[in-house]
Amino acid sequence: MLRIGTETTTDNYIVTPARVATFTATQDGEVYIQVYLAPIAGDGVYEMCYTKRLLGTGLEYQSKTTNVTVDTSGRNITFLTTAISVQDTDVIKVYVQGLAGDTEVDSFVEVFDAAHEYDTVIATVDTNVDAVLADTGTDGVVLANDAITLSKFDESTAFPLVASDAGATQIARVGADSDTLETLSDQIDAVPTAPEIWANADRTLTQAANDVIDAVTGTSITKTRGNSWDFEITGVTLDTNKQQFMVKKNSNDTDNEALLFVDSASGLLRLNGAAVTDATKASLSYATTVANPVVDTDVTDKLPPGEWHWALQGVTAAGVVKEPYSGVFTLTADYVRATE
Repeated sequence: MLRIGTETTTDNYIVTPARVATFTATQDGEVYIQVYLAPIAGDGVYEMCYTKRLLGTGLEYQSKTTNVTVDTSGRNITFLTTAISVQDTDVIKVYVQGLAGDTEVDSFVEVFDAAHEYDTVIATVDTNVDAVLADTGTDGVVLANDAITLSKFDESTAFPLVASDAGATQIARVGADSDTLETLSDQIDAVPTAPEIWANADRTLTQAANDVIDAVTGTSITKTRGNSWDFEITGVTLDTNKQQFMVKKNSNDTDNEALLFVDSASGLLRLNGAAVTDATKASLSYATTVANPVVDTDVTDKLPPGEWHWALQGVTAAGVVKEPYSGVFTLTADYVRATE
C-alpha cells in the first residue's frame, strides 16, 4: 500500500474522546487509516472511530467504534480500519478514547491509498506473464509427449495413478495409525445419528440459573446485582492473619471510594464509597488456598452494573500488606429487583 499522509501528536489527553488526526482526500477512491498510541495505561478497553464530512462541508458522519482490550502488560496499541470510501475533498477525522490513566499519550496516524496495492500487484503480474510469453511463445509452456520419465518422477513420493486404478477402485493411503477406508467407515458408522441423540433421555442444567451467568474464570469475576454472593477464589496464597477483598471503579480510587470493601476481621467496611452501619452484611474467609467472599443481597442490590476492578490482599500481624491478586469484575444488571 502507498502511504499518502501522516500526522503526529504528543501528550494527548484521551481519558475522554480525543481527535488525533485530520485527513482531507485529494481524489476519489479508498483509504486505510492506521493509528498508533504509546505509552498507554493498559488494563482495559480502548476505542477508535472516525468521522467523515462529505466534500468538506455539512454534517459529520461517525463510523462504527472499534474496541480493543489491553491487559496490564500492554503499553502501546495500534488500530487499522477497513477500507474507507472517499470522494475528493472529503474530510476524515480520527478519534480515540482510553482509560483513566491515559493523560499524556503520543499518537502517530498513517493514511494509505488502498487502490495502489492492487495496481502494483496487477502490474507485477502483467510483467511476469509478458516475460513467460516472450520466452515460450504466445501459447505458453507446451509439454512434449513422454517428457515425464521415471528418472524425473518419483512414484514412491508422488503416488501416481496407474492403469489398475481405473474404474471403481478406491485409492487411499494407509494412515499413520493404520487406518484404512474400511476402518474409517466402521468408525463413522459408530457415531450416533441425530435421531439416536434426540432419543436419549432429557437433560437438565446442573447449575442454578444465576450460576450460569455468575462465574469466576482466571482473573475475571462475573456476578449479578441483587443476588446473594458466595463464591470462591481458588489457588491463592495469603497471610493467614487478615485478608481483604475490594471492588473499585478505577485502580487509582482510594479504599474509601471503593464500591465494595470486605475485611476478614471486620466484615463489610465500605459500600459505594460510604461507611456502612451493618458490617455483618458481608464476610471474607480464607482456608488453605481458597478465599471465600460472601455478600448479602441488601448490599449487592445497591451496586452499579459495569466492568470494574477487584483485588485480594493479605495483611500480616506486623501490618505488612501484600496484594498479589487482581482482575476484572463484571457486574451484570438484574431485572427482578426484589431481594426477599
